[in-house]
Amino acid sequence: MRSVATKQIAPANPRSSEYARQLAPVLARVTVETMRGMRAPTLLRQYAVPDVLADVERRASLSLRLRLGKQPPNSAVRVGTVRTCQVSDTALEASAVVQEPYRARCLAFRLELRHSGWRMTALEVG
Repeated sequence: MRSVATKQIAPANPRSSEYARQLAPVLARVTVETMRGMRAPTLLRQYAVPDVLADVERRASLSLRLRLGKQPPNSAVRVGTVRTCQVSDTALEASAVVQEPYRARCLAFRLELRHSGWRMTALEVG
């Protein structure tokens, strides 16, 4: 039996821009899942500033009201294209297309390096 060597990829330094690039698709998916009511908004607390978190919570509340109290959808969302642009050493902007079962959403957000790590400081949802 032949052994196959696997390449180990070291995780990026949590304060590096490469880490922020790796974080962008994850935050896009978690943000949309939170807005759909599939995740608790508290999961975003460590990655979003209070204003952004309040906006996501407001959208999740609206989604719940539109569903008239029914259970949140359990179908997964899929992150498509994610583009990032490094604005400065401490800021990165990202855009993402997230596919839901019956629609696609586009997100644009800004990540800034704060003393506690990368934080989503602005969010636009289309």
